[in-house]
Amino acid sequence: MSQQKVDAHKKEKQGKKAQVAKQKKVRRIVRIVALIVAVALVALIVALVVRNRMAAEADLAEDTAIETELDSEEGVDAGEDTATEDTAEDAAEETTEAAE
Repeated sequence: MSQQKVDAHKKEKQGKKAQVAKQKKVRRIVRIVALIVAVALVALIVALVVRNRMAAEADLAEDTAIETELDSEEGVDAGEDTATEDTAEDAAEETTEAAE
């Protein structure tokens, strides 16, 4: 019986070495996969932040361009209004002089 116990212990010991080696491989694979996932998440977050900043800058530049365009159009419109008012005033003065 003692020889059977010794044989069982040897088999268990041999199986344990293989089992420990297998566990080490699995742990190593899990760590590598976790690292790859973590790097991918960080890259995704960085990409989203950069994209949002670039979109915000583009919107700001577009808004500034629109405001500049509107300001220049208002300046043209204001100049036309002034010219129209001057013409109206001249016509009113001429009418007043003709009536006198």
